[in-house]
Amino acid sequence: MSDADAVIVAAGELCGALSPCAKAPRRNAVVEVIYHPLSGHMTVGEAKHGLFAQDVAATGSGEIQAKVDGPRLRALVATYPPTASLALAIKGNTLVIRHERSTVRLPLHNVPRQAFRTPRGHKGPVAPTPPVQMAGQPRGDTWDFSAQVPFSKPKGRT
Repeated sequence: MSDADAVIVAAGELCGALSPCAKAPRRNAVVEVIYHPLSGHMTVGEAKHGLFAQDVAATGSGEIQAKVDGPRLRALVATYPPTASLALAIKGNTLVIRHERSTVRLPLHNVPRQAFRTPRGHKGPVAPTPPVQMAGQPRGDTWDFSAQVPFSKPKGRT
């Protein structure tokens, strides 16, 4: 791996972007790392639904679009000083992370992106039902037993 195809990112910024995945449940542990060379930033977020997405400043000419184990990546990046610059690159089926003379490899995951599943009893969007209108009744007219009709006093009471 040469520096020409690597993406350079600060360890402190990458660790801060990975902090939400440390509290995520195990099934949401896969993180997607995408480098955008035109804008000069890297997007880090949960791979399945795109949650926790944060942008990190990065430089380089390489192209990275990888899905790796989030808690493992965060634990690894947290061991470096916050000002350290890490070189990330994809080699084969692994994400290679370099800092000075140390090299660490993380295996890539293949997780398809999915939309959120709707609950089982969900019937669709709730739409208000129009009020029922009787055939001969004009809209807004009161019925015979309305509270506006005066009642007669009961017999036998005063």
